[in-house]
Amino acid sequence: MQLKIILFYGGKMKVRKKYVVQKSFRIDEKVERDLGILAELTDRSQNDLVNVAITELLQDNKDYFLQVAVLEHFMSQLDSGYEEFDPFDMGGLFVEMKYIDTNGAVSVHSVVHGDEDIDDYTKEFDSDISDELEEYLKNFYVYINRESEDVKAYLDNRVDYREYVKIRK
Repeated sequence: MQLKIILFYGGKMKVRKKYVVQKSFRIDEKVERDLGILAELTDRSQNDLVNVAITELLQDNKDYFLQVAVLEHFMSQLDSGYEEFDPFDMGGLFVEMKYIDTNGAVSVHSVVHGDEDIDDYTKEFDSDISDELEEYLKNFYVYINRESEDVKAYLDNRVDYREYVKIRK
C-alpha cells in the first residue's frame, strides 16, 4: 500500500511516496486493551502509537546495529553490482574488500586502529556471496569503538525514521 505525504516548504508543495508494509503481531490482551484506551485518550490511532513504540525501541537499542554495519556497507555495494568497493572506515576499524579474480572471489583486508595499528589482517573468500563471508563481516563489530563520534553519528542516522524532503541548495 502506498500513501502520499504532502509537505509544505517555502510555499511549495512537495509530494513523496511513503512505503508501508502490513505486519501481524500477537500482543497480550491487557496490552491491547490499554493500547485502545491510550489511543482514545490521545486521539491517535493504535497504529500510530505502535509505530511510535517500535521506533523508540529501535532507537533505544541502536547499538545492536553495529553488528551488521560492515555487512550492510559492503552488501549494498554488492547488490548494486559495484566492481570496486568503497572501504568501511568507522570507529577505529578500516575494512576494504576487493575482487581477486573474475569468478567472484574476494579479499577482505582489515586494520584495527588504536594509538597504533593493533591488528592488520587479510582473508580471502571463494565467493562474494557466501554465509562465511557474511559472518566474517558481521564479526567485525567487536572492533568498532562505540564511543567515537563517527559511530555515534552513524547510529543516530541509522535509526532516524523521520519522513522529510531534502531541499536542494
